[in-house]
Amino acid sequence: MKRSRLVVLSDNRTNNKLLQTEHDLSVYMECSSGKYLLDMGASDLFIRNAKALGIDLADVDYCLISHGYNDHIGGFHLLDAHLDQTYETNEQLNSIAVRLHKDYPHVHFYTGHCTGDHCFDMISQSNITHIHQFHCGEEILLTSNE
Repeated sequence: MKRSRLVVLSDNRTNNKLLQTEHDLSVYMECSSGKYLLDMGASDLFIRNAKALGIDLADVDYCLISHGYNDHIGGFHLLDAHLDQTYETNEQLNSIAVRLHKDYPHVHFYTGHCTGDHCFDMISQSNITHIHQFHCGEEILLTSNE
């Protein structure tokens, strides 16, 4: 039987003295369909904690963003909360797409309502990165190469 694994990489509490905390959330998940990252905390803390736990985030297949508040995506250092054409220019959005592809070429990003339609369209039309929208009632079928 194949086991699944969930590891909280960042949160506001811990029992492990090797890890740091802050008001945020990031969860690493492994299962038969792949490796996932749910949210990316408020800073790069989730990366440092993953390293302390021996988790290689370069192996992540899918990144799921529950919503665009800074305590869930602040650690991404690429996306501002609620990507919105009011704040990001088309050039900035293209730069985000290029950096996503460079840093995470095989990761599929799923984002919900907080990514505005214009921002999603600009990033997805770049054909540089794998970004998808998901909304209430939609089903995402995840596959693995295992």
